[in-house]
Amino acid sequence: PMTTLVTHLAGRGHRHIGLVAGLPGLSTTSERMAGYRHGLARAGLPFDERLVVHGESRADTAEHATHRLLSLTARPTALVTANNAMTIGALRALRERGLSVPKDLALCCFDDFSWADLFTPRLTAIAQPSKEIGARAVQLLLE
Repeated sequence: PMTTLVTHLAGRGHRHIGLVAGLPGLSTTSERMAGYRHGLARAGLPFDERLVVHGESRADTAEHATHRLLSLTARPTALVTANNAMTIGALRALRERGLSVPKDLALCCFDDFSWADLFTPRLTAIAQPSKEIGARAVQLLLE
């Protein structure tokens, strides 16, 4: 899924795609980082560690991390956030800088959330099949 978000943005012409990653050490953070790098490679884009910040899976930390990305000399033209809490933080940072999505910066997010459809235009999000994941986890436990 993260690879899909990155290749989607690259397909729209973005060459500087930032990532607001989760808490280091979590398996989901590692998996999403790997997907980000794979998406860049698939699009023929180099990995630039300056474009990756850790939002630690929280809105407040992601807001500060997004400000760091936006302060780069060659700031990203697109962002991918690795969960819905960090999407909120990233959106707050963009608003504080007077930037709008998608006019000033593209934003894709991992983890769809119930109020994503309130945005105009709508946010591009990858939803996790939570019910299916939960059912499979229970099945594995029972086995």
